[in-house]
Amino acid sequence: MAGMPVAPESANSVRRDSHDAEPRLGVVGEDSDLDGVNCTVSNFCPVASSAPSACLAGTYGSSTGLSVCTACASGSYTPSTGYSVCTTCPIGSLCLANSSAPIQCATGSYGPSQGLSVCSACASGTYAALQGVSVCTICPVSSLCLNGSYAPIPCSAGTYGPSQGLSVCTVCPVGGYCVNASSAATPCPNGTYRVQVTWSSTSTTSNTRHRSS
Repeated sequence: MAGMPVAPESANSVRRDSHDAEPRLGVVGEDSDLDGVNCTVSNFCPVASSAPSACLAGTYGSSTGLSVCTACASGSYTPSTGYSVCTTCPIGSLCLANSSAPIQCATGSYGPSQGLSVCSACASGTYAALQGVSVCTICPVSSLCLNGSYAPIPCSAGTYGPSQGLSVCTVCPVGGYCVNASSAATPCPNGTYRVQVTWSSTSTTSNTRHRSS
């Protein structure tokens, strides 16, 4: 009605033009990233991470967005942090699961190929005196090598080893005698003869006997 006074706006009232946007709650800024950033390859990001953490030695991270790294499988390893793939174990060595370094094959064993989780014992007639070998050594003449040997064993007195690669020595024949580590029997000298077929490994006193006149 014309001439009626207009009531003033109260202090608690809110003036809003038609073009004013609705209030936006919880928004810090137009460029805010509320979803976070994917963890990078060779790293892992557990809950509440502020930065990626490098995968530990013995593990790897092959993809993005990991919360935990994967342990290297047996036959492989990672020597330090931040690997995206494990390294194949070298020859002469073994690698257990979650390995950070290869383990050299022990004496008496060998590693013939890459990617092993167990070394093989040297076969009878061979030996490995050093760690980390890829092939065993043939046992020399005048000695024997049992399965898994790390050193040749000299043939005992009363026996001999005529060739390489033996796992047992040969008993000295009648008419001859054999000292320790013999490669062949020695014929009994004039005036003596052999009276035993087998010999003690601790004594050579019975190798020959003088013949009565």
